[in-house]
Amino acid sequence: MRYYLYGHTPVKLEPTASGGLKVMVFNAQTRSFYPDCTLYPAILFGRGEDIRQIDEAEFRKRTA
Repeated sequence: MRYYLYGHTPVKLEPTASGGLKVMVFNAQTRSFYPDCTLYPAILFGRGEDIRQIDEAEFRKRTA
């Protein structure tokens, strides 16, 4: 699994059973994740200055 910040929003790339990746975005109001495949190119190809890869510890802290 890989973890990112998109702006200030935690995002994770989860592997799927078929070998692909699923983009899951954290919703701070509901404290849950939702899928958003529109962010896939920006995160995967690093387009935009608002994308930063983070480690699991920082991801967990931001989603706790």
